[in-house]
Amino acid sequence: MAVDQEPWPFWDGRDEGERVDRWCEAVDWREEWGRASPVGRMNGSSGRVVDERVLAPLGLDFNSVWLTDVLPFFHVHRGPGTQGAAMAERYDVFAREHGLPEHLLPDRPSPARLVEQALRTESQRLVDELIESRSPLLVTLGDEALAVAAALLTGGLPRRLTRTGYGSRHRVDLGGRTLDVLPLVHPGQRSQLWARTHDDWIASL
Repeated sequence: MAVDQEPWPFWDGRDEGERVDRWCEAVDWREEWGRASPVGRMNGSSGRVVDERVLAPLGLDFNSVWLTDVLPFFHVHRGPGTQGAAMAERYDVFAREHGLPEHLLPDRPSPARLVEQALRTESQRLVDELIESRSPLLVTLGDEALAVAAALLTGGLPRRLTRTGYGSRHRVDLGGRTLDVLPLVHPGQRSQLWARTHDDWIASL
């Protein structure tokens, strides 16, 4: 069961041991509560995919990019086998037994609601980050990020990924400054068809 937010978007998990130790100290973890330990390759799995299959093909690394989320909050999925189920069925029972607060993490909204919420609450922050970063290239990962970018930037960005022209850059305007947008799939995308499409893009570079 996850116990804390990732340190930054697409963290690659490289220092998970030290971070878990610091977390245990910060929350005064007790041995009688059970075991709190790193989970190996589950930590940072998305970050490693971004590093290996997005940044490296572009000749970039984490030290040369600005990372952000359209919604900077930890949301949980609900349903059998999800983090939300683990928190409700395992953690909340433990919390009640030990006088601790039950979890209050928000549910992950639907894709449409996620985009709507991001535009309503995060638009100015996202524009400010684009300006402050001075990046000539914005890489969006997944349909939600692309839809938010399309609403914030002038230039006719598509709102959804398509396999036709996948990996093409789009020239857009942000307050009189031009930049390119490169829409790619999210690293959590499980479709083999999208994986092959992404492989083809890498091979074409």
